[in-house]
Amino acid sequence: MLAGLAFAEALQTARQLADIEILRQNSPSPRQAPSTGLISFVHPLVRAAVYEELTETARLDGHARAARLLADKRRHAGTRGRSSAAHRTCR
Repeated sequence: MLAGLAFAEALQTARQLADIEILRQNSPSPRQAPSTGLISFVHPLVRAAVYEELTETARLDGHARAARLLADKRRHAGTRGRSSAAHRTCR
């Protein structure tokens, strides 16, 4: 899972997954800084296949780590945002 990686490694891995059309970066909302675009799976079947391999605990832990990672990134960048957006990152 991306949330278990260091930020730079997670970013590189997310880009690689986007290149092979597993993930896509969504445009940020008007309230978000441009660098806070969210990522999602390209298709519900891809998401289902990935989630099928995870226990519920692993999925929830990953979402929690993603929320902390985004909150830390926003603090360092000086931007504000609700950490609940991190949940959408893992979808």
